Amino acid sequence: MWLLLACRPDIDGPGPTLAGYRVQETDNPQVFRVSFDTDEAAVGAVEFGPSGGPPTLRLEDAGTTVHDLVVLGLHAGESWDLVGSATDDRGRTTRAPAETVEVPPLPEGAVRPSLVAGATDGWTLFDVTVQGSATLQVALVDEGGDVVWRYDPRRGEDVGALDVKLTPGRQILVAGSVPAGERPVELGLDGEVRWEGPVQPAFEADGFMHHHTDPAPGGGHVFLEKDVRNGKRGDRVVLRDADDEVVWTWSTWDHWTPDFTVAEWTHLNWVELRDDVFFLSDQESSTIWKIDRATGNPIWSLGEGGDFTLTSGSWFKGQHAPEWGPDGRLWVYDNRQGSGSSRIVAYRLDEQAMTATQDDEWDGGAEWGWYTGFWGDVDVLPNGNLLIGSGNPDTRRALEWDPATREAAWAVEFPPPFTFYRVERIELAALGLRRLEP
Repeated sequence: MWLLLACRPDIDGPGPTLAGYRVQETDNPQVFRVSFDTDEAAVGAVEFGPSGGPPTLRLEDAGTTVHDLVVLGLHAGESWDLVGSATDDRGRTTRAPAETVEVPPLPEGAVRPSLVAGATDGWTLFDVTVQGSATLQVALVDEGGDVVWRYDPRRGEDVGALDVKLTPGRQILVAGSVPAGERPVELGLDGEVRWEGPVQPAFEADGFMHHHTDPAPGGGHVFLEKDVRNGKRGDRVVLRDADDEVVWTWSTWDHWTPDFTVAEWTHLNWVELRDDVFFLSDQESSTIWKIDRATGNPIWSLGEGGDFTLTSGSWFKGQHAPEWGPDGRLWVYDNRQGSGSSRIVAYRLDEQAMTATQDDEWDGGAEWGWYTGFWGDVDVLPNGNLLIGSGNPDTRRALEWDPATREAAWAVEFPPPFTFYRVERIELAALGLRRLEP
């Protein structure tokens, strides 16, 4: 239930009239809802900042007569001033009086990252694993390393490799390796559950979703799942529609040669589904695959012993989270298992000549070198930088790397016992936000 903090009579001004103006708490203690109606179509907005100072952020809607703005970005343990407004198509604006809200401190057991380098644009979304305790924490961290949105149901057994991301509908998808007995969910920014997926079986059981989930067109989802046959664990890719009905599936058992000498003979950790093909990353064999959707058969395999001849550089081992860059290069988080040093690496592929050329790599050098034998993430950012998540217990760090300067542009670190599997950069515009000039 929302707690009514403020309800004002109609607010008149030079612009549209604001009726039913309310500021309310939400299910997320760091998020507030500002809602009102206007007597004509208008752009609704909220400007907000630390109490007593100028506003630092602006949130606005697309323009209508009904306005429901979910305000996030407030620091825990502080007072913030919120000012709602409406602007008509002639630029006339009516502003509501400022409302001061008190944001509670982060509770005991919440993650508190530390900014250790630089500055960046946008916020960063983390899954959070608490070693030796419950998992399912999620934290959205701003440029300065402060947690500005969090989810912590305080239940579930730690299984790691949770996958969280912002959907096109501005919801937080919490999926991947959800603990047994729990469900993958999509959360509104106000903390309310908008969607729940199937209850998850045990970690090693058939049907356990793991590592990677993507929203699909039409409201469904693409999952990786365990495919267990005769006690041996392979994997399958499953496409479910908006009603959670399975509409397409593909299994490693049906198209690859199983290895019956091991309990888990494939360990998929990435899928990218396209119209005619899809891509997979298999950590068990240190291989990346391109597969034809119509036949289900591999088109090619990439990695040591695969279909491409490597013309320069070296192959990856135990990789995670490949990602195609806008220039056509394939970036890979290369765990380099057993080597004591991880890296990110880019390859250019020539599918006619079947050659792969290592085009770039970075292992952190003397200052930022790291090793993660498992987990890891690399994302290509709109500014051309690379976001690197090396969050297992050996490192606990997210870092933005500038390939032009070969330097770290920004970095945060997690204290023990907190770790994470992947990271995602959230541009403020994707949340309807923009930062105001001081």
